[in-house]
Amino acid sequence: MPKGTPFVKVRKTAEYGAGVELQGKSLEEAATFTQTQAQKNSSHSFIHTTTILLNQLAHCLKLRRARYMEPFESDHLGVHRSDAV
Repeated sequence: MPKGTPFVKVRKTAEYGAGVELQGKSLEEAATFTQTQAQKNSSHSFIHTTTILLNQLAHCLKLRRARYMEPFESDHLGVHRSDAV
C-alpha cells in the first residue's frame, strides 16, 4: 500500500491475515513494488485493485439481491409477473 494509506485500512487489511508493507507515494508506485516482489518471491502474491473492487461489488450485489428480492422476480423491463395482465 502507498505510504499515505490511512492506518485503519492498513490495520483492517492486516486483520484479514495479509502482510502489509507501505511503499511508494502513490498506488501506482506501491503496485509496481508489489509486482516486483511477487516476481522475486513465489510466496508473495499480487492482487490487482480492480480484482478486489470487482469482488466487493459482486458481494454487495449479492447482499442487495438477498435483502430486496421480491417474491416475483422482475424481468429486464422492470415489469413484475404479478402485474402482468
